[in-house]
Amino acid sequence: MNILLSWYGISDYRALTRQSVTDGPLLSALLELTFTDLFLLCPIDEYNIENSPETHTAFLKWYKERLTDAGKTTNVTIVPATVSGLDDLDSIRAVERRAFHFVSQNVGEGDIFTVYLSPGTSLMAFAWGEIIREYPNTNVRLLISPRVGSKPIYIPY
Repeated sequence: MNILLSWYGISDYRALTRQSVTDGPLLSALLELTFTDLFLLCPIDEYNIENSPETHTAFLKWYKERLTDAGKTTNVTIVPATVSGLDDLDSIRAVERRAFHFVSQNVGEGDIFTVYLSPGTSLMAFAWGEIIREYPNTNVRLLISPRVGSKPIYIPY
């Protein structure tokens, strides 16, 4: 298995709603690279349409359609993520820690586990770094998209 764990970000939302000429960093990575599974952390915020359950469903449908059109097969699992705010490091860290732990426990020998740092806020990327250090025996790769519309690249840590 080749597993990707990621949030979606505002650039992904703009791509979904056609407010952008790019596919957004997450879909771009899924089209450019090969992953068998995506665990998509979806923040829940009843006051913000970008983070609503309806938007999560729209992402799921859109990713499946676009990947199918590209001849790719990736299982997409929506992981609802209740956070107190996109600037609340403690709640972001708690959500990421649960997701990372779940995925790391299901990674077998020879599987590839990647965390995508670019989608989401800078606090989300920061928290990933903290959490990955808590699991020194987990072989995980880090992926970034250096700028909007650029190809994703792996970075060493």
